[in-house]
Parts: sequence; structure tokens; C-alpha cells
Amino acid sequence: LYHLSCAATWIFFSSSAILFAPVIFEVERAQMEEAQRTQQKQVLLGPSSAMTNMNGPGMPMAPPVQR
Repeated sequence: LYHLSCAATWIFFSSSAILFAPVIFEVERAQMEEAQRTQQKQVLLGPSSAMTNMNGPGMPMAPPVQR
């Protein structure tokens, strides 16, 4: 019984690692691409343009504060 449970545990965990590892790597790659795009946009157009992307399409930018 002990040998059977060890084999079943090994099969379960190794199979789940093989199945879920590509998904985890793909999500990480997509996040890195988005961070690189934001950084490139910030370098090219300035810090205010990178922040506009974070608000999303439905939320307008707040007006600048005048002193």
C-alpha cells in the first residue's frame, strides 16, 4: 500500500508540474512584455503617457492642478 501511494503521489505531482508549468511561463512572459511596452512608452513619450495606459479606456485623466 505504501509503494502504491508513493507512486500515485509521484505521478500526480509530476503530471501537474508538466501541465501547469507552460501556463505559468506564458503568463509571466505576457506580464514582462507589458512591462517592457510600458517602459518603452515612458522612455519615448515621457512619464505621463505611460500612466494614461493604466487608467483604462473608461476612466478619464484628472485635470492638472494649477498653482
